[in-house]
Amino acid sequence: MDFSSELRDDPSDSRTEEERRIPDYCQAIRFKGSNGQVKELLFPKGLDLDRPKRARTTFSSAQLQSLEEEFRNNQYLVGKERTKLAQRLGLSETQVKVWFQNRRTKHKREKSREEEQRKLSAETMATCNILRLLQNHSTALPPTTPTPSVQRSVHNPSSPVLFRPFFGPYCR
Repeated sequence: MDFSSELRDDPSDSRTEEERRIPDYCQAIRFKGSNGQVKELLFPKGLDLDRPKRARTTFSSAQLQSLEEEFRNNQYLVGKERTKLAQRLGLSETQVKVWFQNRRTKHKREKSREEEQRKLSAETMATCNILRLLQNHSTALPPTTPTPSVQRSVHNPSSPVLFRPFFGPYCR
């Protein structure tokens, strides 16, 4: 990146040439890439990247039980209900709000997974039913003498290959 318009020829500037090419409102983070080459990313100083992240909230089992119970009753908790719940559990309203957002996301993911399992199960059942119909249909036919055009078994060339459906582990 070229910030030559940002360079200053100020003799009192004690920064190195490398430091002077980065604008005052930016900070650079340097790291080695996977190929061993040094890379540099520029970020606005306003991001305050040096500040440590806030610790993750650990909910007690009693808090989680109350939150889950409330979620079963109402997936969207707002206003006074959220304030009361937060006070009762000793949490901030923001913590309760974020917990509910995350729980709704988890609920949506679980529902999607269940729906996918239902579809897969229905497809498996349909396949099994078709295989059963084919098997019943092939056993209901009278036995025929093999003609020269009938495929022969590799293991026993004198016996014709008959349809033998394999139901697999999912068919009962």
